[in-house]
Amino acid sequence: MTEKVRAALKSSGRLALDEKEFSVFDSLSWTEALKRDVYKRQLSYRISVDGGINEETGADCARAGADTFVAGTSLFGATDMKSAVTQLRRSVSEAVAH
Repeated sequence: MTEKVRAALKSSGRLALDEKEFSVFDSLSWTEALKRDVYKRQLSYRISVDGGINEETGADCARAGADTFVAGTSLFGATDMKSAVTQLRRSVSEAVAH
């Protein structure tokens, strides 16, 4: 089935008192397993993670194999959204560069 997939999205947010709470273990293990399958079967598709993404969790997900990040609260709640986007991009880029 994954031969026909163009993108996979893992929603990592959990509703907790009207705020999303990141489930690191669940999302990272899912992302790592999916990335192994991509390499093993020589497939090519995007791996996205949505929910609870910020500088730290985005970097963790990037190291696990995600390449697309959906960040809401961490960006829209920031005082300076442009700076928050820059920081998120930087942390994700640095995580995969090492």
